[in-house]
Amino acid sequence: FYEPQVLARLQNTELQILKDFMEFCDSHGLLYFGIGGTGIGALRHGGFIPWGDDIDIAMPRRDFERFLSLAKKEFAGRYYLLNNKTNENYLTLSIFRFQVIILLFIFVLHGNI
Repeated sequence: FYEPQVLARLQNTELQILKDFMEFCDSHGLLYFGIGGTGIGALRHGGFIPWGDDIDIAMPRRDFERFLSLAKKEFAGRYYLLNNKTNENYLTLSIFRFQVIILLFIFVLHGNI
């Protein structure tokens, strides 16, 4: 568990990342949707679930592949896209999560997380 001020800072940082992601996807016509705790939080709490420390987003495979190629160029220097294509040591967390998750990716905001 996090101290309340640490969790709030983390959630605010993740919310900014999500906003950037949504603007990017909307501008390129990419389909995305919240899943898991992100979907529950949006519907039940109007934001994060109170203890939420991540954002769960899914995309159709075609949109995800297009996202990867576009984001690599447009987010360069701002975000690092971490997945099994950008880092051979990346472990997919699907073994710990539901197997129905179409994709898993993590944005790391340089210096803030």
